[in-house]
Amino acid sequence: MELSKQILPNHFLSDTEVNEICNSVRECGFDLHKYLSFGFRERIYERGLVHRLTKKGLKVSVQPSVVIFDEDGTELIVETMDLIVEDVLIVELKAVRERQMLISLSFWEISRQQSSAMVC
Repeated sequence: MELSKQILPNHFLSDTEVNEICNSVRECGFDLHKYLSFGFRERIYERGLVHRLTKKGLKVSVQPSVVIFDEDGTELIVETMDLIVEDVLIVELKAVRERQMLISLSFWEISRQQSSAMVC
């Protein structure tokens, strides 16, 4: 399977910088939800979040393919993520029919043979 675009993790950000990115994503997500409310398809919230994050000057990759490896380096799967912000934060959006939009944030750090996640 070919990747349309390979995203490599940004290893040069401090925990404080990653937390600032998490805060920006949460803030933009909440503001977007306050403006749009509920009832739209996930794609609409995704486009709105991309727009708002880009306006803040953050780099956003939309629907990138990411290779997931086991700890011994074995390739497990190529998975499509909703968004990756600043090459360090995976954002998975979930639109629900009730009065909320869920955003799942994961710190993305992939070394040559292992990966780990930290939820913000």
